[in-house]
Amino acid sequence: LVWQPNPEQALALEKICKALLQSDAGIPASPIVLHGVTGSGKTEVYLQAIQYVLAQGRKAIVLVPEISLTPQTAQRFRRRFGTRVAVMHSRLTPAERQREWKRLKEGKVDIVVGARSALFAPLERLGLIVLDEEHENSYKQDRAPRYHTREVAIKRAELTGAVVLLGSATPTLETYWQVEQGNFQLLKLTERVRSRPLPEIEIVDLRQELKEGNRSIFSQALQAELAERLHRSEQSILFLNRRGFSTFVNCRQCGLVLRCPNCEVSLPYHQVDHRLRCHYCDYQRAIPGRCPGCGSNYLRYFGIGTQRVEEEIRHLFPQARVLRVDVDTAAGRSFYTEFDQTFRRGEVDILVGTQLIAKGFDFPGVTLVGVVTADTGLNLPDFRASERTFQLLTQVAGRAGRGDRPGKVIIQTYTPEHYSILAAQHHDFDVFYRVESQYRSQWRYPPFQALIRLLVSGLVENRVRVTAEMLGRYLDRLIQQGCKQSQSALELLGPSPAPMTRIRGQYRWQMVLRGEEKSILRKIVRQGIAEFRQQNKKCDINRTVDVDPLSML
Repeated sequence: LVWQPNPEQALALEKICKALLQSDAGIPASPIVLHGVTGSGKTEVYLQAIQYVLAQGRKAIVLVPEISLTPQTAQRFRRRFGTRVAVMHSRLTPAERQREWKRLKEGKVDIVVGARSALFAPLERLGLIVLDEEHENSYKQDRAPRYHTREVAIKRAELTGAVVLLGSATPTLETYWQVEQGNFQLLKLTERVRSRPLPEIEIVDLRQELKEGNRSIFSQALQAELAERLHRSEQSILFLNRRGFSTFVNCRQCGLVLRCPNCEVSLPYHQVDHRLRCHYCDYQRAIPGRCPGCGSNYLRYFGIGTQRVEEEIRHLFPQARVLRVDVDTAAGRSFYTEFDQTFRRGEVDILVGTQLIAKGFDFPGVTLVGVVTADTGLNLPDFRASERTFQLLTQVAGRAGRGDRPGKVIIQTYTPEHYSILAAQHHDFDVFYRVESQYRSQWRYPPFQALIRLLVSGLVENRVRVTAEMLGRYLDRLIQQGCKQSQSALELLGPSPAPMTRIRGQYRWQMVLRGEEKSILRKIVRQGIAEFRQQNKKCDINRTVDVDPLSML
């Protein structure tokens, strides 16, 4: 049964089909941004656009940001298009991957659904490339070759005469800026399907809760709403983007924080196996009986993770059926399929999870979403911290009220006045975009300036520092020359220790090149590294170049 599009969906489809007709005639079409609020039916627009592509005798690629979303998405496409849908992602076995590639080469596939690497599927007569949740960081490959799926998709579309469709409720600033520059076309879906209301969002000031004597991790409002949902046999989601039981272990006598010996990070405590475990290198150790620094027995646990949230919920509501979904529990290739089916059948009352559950999933039974703390990533030393907070809050709030019953969201925070939290409360992307753009423009960050990050790493801290400083001198000289030749503002930030100074035993220093022309920055980095290699042929320190970095940590 094909869904009848509402007026906004119909208009979007009309314009997408016009672009597809144009591209089929050999006229290049600019990328299309489908900016739709959560629950506005973006997937249905994809499905009907692909139906048009198939009628043209062409084929389509549909990309999702997380492997966890692939089973649900693939199921929807197979229901509509049958067996001519292939699934491609990194968790396929070698035999499954070979089978899918064979079907592709034999022309038995019209649609490929998958994560980032599915973009390279050998489809002929490609007509449409869809990037669902285009704002997600997972579309950027964080190891060589470092590419962003969006940029590669646009290039493949140029080479094959296809159309790129970028869908999101919270497009990146870079994408929306391209719309404002006239390089991308914008289509908007401002209402949910069947005129369902967006969920009401209530902000709870945790500072006030503390003043009133509530030391629980759950506010009075959230506890009351959870109890009400259980009474009405409705489902709830509790979101916290931090796994484990507590975030660090601290000695109250000498102040020592137990840290990973390989990474410059504190060791989170995992209650399931009663061990400390590093989330970067997986170093593990038992809880010491006494403080390794002063020998006292005043070790205490601070901060909260999803394990702690799960334990507290089971204590508050022993009758509730609780399921936790994070990296620690999502083991096995069939986990997400089983989880999706279990939750959809109503066998879970309260779902506790990290960002793995914050996007893409469509559960009609969820009427309440609680954000345990909205401040987890807000104060990270990264210029994208506010944007990521807004995106996460908007996406997780969008899981509520997608069925026939209205939804409610409670966001707990220590900074209720922050613009990203207020914009998420009012479902107002435009306000967030305007405020964030002003900050980015003022401080010369993307999309107003290009960045290239150069990371230097190695096992010996002093050698890493010396190498970074030497390389920095080469780059600084070239930047001064480039400023004179190009008459454009170029800048070298650093070298300095990276915010996370050591990971997996590797010490890390970084420098960032900033300027208006990315091509000039690329040329400077290539020339600077080449000159450095020529003069330091025996240097064995790692050097990593990241163009348009998504993380500065």
